[in-house]
Amino acid sequence: MQMDTGIIIAIAGIVGALLSQIVSAYFSSQRDRQQWIQTQESQKNEWLRLRLLEIYSNCIEYLSKIPNANDYGADIDPITKKRIVHSYHTEIFDEAHKWLYMLLVFIPAGDEIEYRDLFEQVVSFSNLPPGKQQNDALTLRDKVLRLAVKDPRVK
Repeated sequence: MQMDTGIIIAIAGIVGALLSQIVSAYFSSQRDRQQWIQTQESQKNEWLRLRLLEIYSNCIEYLSKIPNANDYGADIDPITKKRIVHSYHTEIFDEAHKWLYMLLVFIPAGDEIEYRDLFEQVVSFSNLPPGKQQNDALTLRDKVLRLAVKDPRVK
């Protein structure tokens, strides 16, 4: 049997329209997927930027607060003549160590000498008694500040 030319044209038109819809839907879903990936990447980068800013600023803040070695530890209560330990100072050291080690987790583990040097300095700093940490606190603070300024992820 011979098909009518009009039916063949109609079938070809329907098949063409279906193929057009399929191709359009495919490219639309690919575009949506790309946009979703870019949004996720952007959100991840913004989260990392804000987290690094927090870590760098807290490292700098607490390293700056580490008291003079002569003021660390204890005073003598003038009334009881007993030694008073300053827990505030201990909290500063604890916070400085916490933020420094958090920074070590977030810095790139590349071959850059400065990052390896920071790791060694933080470990060395943490192993010192608090009175001696005061001597290294400002040097370490300056190093963290330099790293923060150079870190492209913070920009």
